[in-house]
Amino acid sequence: ATAVTAAMTTIEDRQCAAERGVTLGAPQTGVLVAAPPLTVEEQIVLNYRTAVLCFAGMDFAMTLLKAIAVLASTRDSMWLALAVLTLGPLCGMLGARTLNHTLVSVYFAFCIFKAGVEIAFAIYTMWQWNVLFVVMQGWIIKMVATFMSTLNGISPLRRSELLELKDVAVHMVYW
Repeated sequence: ATAVTAAMTTIEDRQCAAERGVTLGAPQTGVLVAAPPLTVEEQIVLNYRTAVLCFAGMDFAMTLLKAIAVLASTRDSMWLALAVLTLGPLCGMLGARTLNHTLVSVYFAFCIFKAGVEIAFAIYTMWQWNVLFVVMQGWIIKMVATFMSTLNGISPLRRSELLELKDVAVHMVYW
């Protein structure tokens, strides 16, 4: 017979417990299974996951705003190319949220391509603010590369287990 605490005080609860053969007020027994401790790589992935989610969201917003600005100012097809580049940050957000290495790799490739576009755009326009965009894109590339390479060393089964952990201390990493 299994045990139930004395918190079952209503008549209905007691009758239901009696029908199931449960002894009221008896001590509960069970097996406590501890979660395996996190490795350094797993803690890095969880820390960088938060950062990549944040930076992919900012990358998405910046790319979308640039596409809108180009559309509003020039009416040429450059806005379409920038709008397509928003797919990369979307892959990054989804990949970081689900710990999907393939989606994070797609985001990494988009980051490299976008950095090339930012450099070309800075040279073409000689607009000084583009240097800031290039530096920011380099920062995002570094974050995504660290996350992607560390994520690659964790098995898909363990990644799914990490997603289920809710009480693990996670520290957002900025560099």
